Amino acid sequence: INGATSPTLVLNNAQNNDSYYCIVTNAFGTNQSQSASLTVISGAPQIYGDLNANGYFVEAGTSISIPFTAYGTAPLSYQWYFNGVPMSDNGRITGTQTNVLNIAFAQFSDAGNYQVVVTNNAGSASSMIAPLVVGGVPVNFNGAGLGWTTNQTGGPYTIAELTGTNAIVLTDNGGNEDRTFFFNYPQYIGAFQANFTYIVGGNRAADGISFCLQNDPRGAGALGGGGGSLGVSGIVPSWELEFNIFSGNSESCGYNIFTGGVNGNMDQMGPINMTNGDNGDPINVSLYYANGTMSITFTDAVIQGSYSTNFPCDIPTAVGGTNTAFVGFTGSDGGSDATQIITNFTFIGLPQANITLNPPNANISWPSAIPGYTLQSATNLSSPVWINVSAPLALTNKTYQYTVPISSKTVFYRLTAP
Repeated sequence: INGATSPTLVLNNAQNNDSYYCIVTNAFGTNQSQSASLTVISGAPQIYGDLNANGYFVEAGTSISIPFTAYGTAPLSYQWYFNGVPMSDNGRITGTQTNVLNIAFAQFSDAGNYQVVVTNNAGSASSMIAPLVVGGVPVNFNGAGLGWTTNQTGGPYTIAELTGTNAIVLTDNGGNEDRTFFFNYPQYIGAFQANFTYIVGGNRAADGISFCLQNDPRGAGALGGGGGSLGVSGIVPSWELEFNIFSGNSESCGYNIFTGGVNGNMDQMGPINMTNGDNGDPINVSLYYANGTMSITFTDAVIQGSYSTNFPCDIPTAVGGTNTAFVGFTGSDGGSDATQIITNFTFIGLPQANITLNPPNANISWPSAIPGYTLQSATNLSSPVWINVSAPLALTNKTYQYTVPISSKTVFYRLTAP
């Protein structure tokens, strides 16, 4: 025992359970601490701090540490696994044989399932399996829906049905269904590009879906009303592109942009007929938002007819005055039903870089809510050879920043996605 008369008590080679308290004295009197109980674990490893069942998120190019706590008779040894394969340190990833795994400059290939096994002479214990999502460009369904949250009321439903093949089934022709599917981590929505395919099958009768950006207090767990509410009513604050396939009400079939989960009259898409889901033709949807304007193109994947339009809108204000929001889809049907599937989804936050001169350097920056981009330079644009900038990337006040020397030559810079 060391420090028995100091502020810190140190017990070496602890053997027994016990409790301790400290009495502090000075010229004015004494005071006694509360008692602290000590439990000494011996034998096979026991897990006290497991991995997070909800998984972990790291932005591409940044770092993350994943801790794990176990006790038992020393010495304890640790082995981390990635997708079931034992890991080893490689310079960028360290701690694979310790209780804390460290991943530096995270790459998209680091996304997957992690587990750690702790062992001593008396046995072993395995952590739960926890997913790691690497955020960046683009956001998609990650195969089996890694990093997404599903919510529902009504209808037969299985997770595999919703996320098995990079496609989500928002309604499956069962009637009275109401489902949402949101990415767990807010994305930059100040400027973005998104693409998806909307497929209607089954009875193709009702009701519709929405592509939704929202900052509802429920986050990725937000779920709106069913039937004609398209699964989005009650999700506030929000911005949504809505599709209605039910022809039996005054709102008609078609599309429109709304905020705050509102449902209303729909517009037509030129040659693309939304009545009864246009007989099931897949509709490819392409969105581009920047500088307060939303540009949308709809294309019938069978007849190849297309329709394009522009809307003035202030999405950051609509989602609560911020440049980030939860991204996902809502959908529902009621007494009339349909199978409604979303596939081929990608979402890319578009960085709007700022360049400021501060001789002898120039600072190039963009919001840290947009991960995954690399700064490149070239000396001409007629036949450019783009090379990655070697300067270190700094993160300051929620802003990515490169500091590069000002050159006597003309230098062009660009941000590029992987």
